[in-house]
Amino acid sequence: MPYSPQTTIETPVILLIQAAESFACLSLGNDVLDAFLDIQEKLCEVMEEIGDPLPYAHTWHFLNNQAQASLMKFLQGNIDALDELKECVRISVELIP
Repeated sequence: MPYSPQTTIETPVILLIQAAESFACLSLGNDVLDAFLDIQEKLCEVMEEIGDPLPYAHTWHFLNNQAQASLMKFLQGNIDALDELKECVRISVELIP
């Protein structure tokens, strides 16, 4: 396949970053839980591709501790927790090596 400027390689890391960028645009009417679970799944795919999850430990722990705590608050009716959750997802992606 010849290279063209429009050719994009969708690696698991790129897909994770794109999912996080989409997550930042979610509103109250969106399915926040499914979007969050999609990010977790994409992070798992990144770690599986690399074969060594250790470099992603900080990302994984932040996403599964801080972000999940914010998600639980949001799911229990605290609508302000959505912004907190978005920030946690953003930070998690910034922790990717």
